[in-house]
Amino acid sequence: MTAERSRRAVVTTAEGEKSAAILRAEGDKQSRIVSAEGAKQAAILGAEGQAEARLKVAQTEALAITAITQALGKSESPASYLIAQKYLESLIQIANNADKTVFLPYEASGALGSLGGMKELLSATSAGPKA
Repeated sequence: MTAERSRRAVVTTAEGEKSAAILRAEGDKQSRIVSAEGAKQAAILGAEGQAEARLKVAQTEALAITAITQALGKSESPASYLIAQKYLESLIQIANNADKTVFLPYEASGALGSLGGMKELLSATSAGPKA
């Protein structure tokens, strides 16, 4: 009987170890699934947040362009104004980061011509309404 008890103990121990290994594997699997779902949800929320931010920026830029169009009236194209503004911002950035000689294209005169229109607009705006 002792040999039979010993054999049952070995079988019972082996079955217990097998069950424990299966449970550990299933727990690990569930853990990875939950982690992956969390990462997926975080990525989705991040993308939605970026999309919403881009939409807000686009709406704000549209309002700014509308305001510029109204302020310029028919004297200047809003596209010329925006191009000149971006050109100036680029020049400032180039000048701040320049440790070499920078050659500007000849066509820059068109953008610089728009600056004259901006000057007139700013002069008219700062002078206030005429009575």
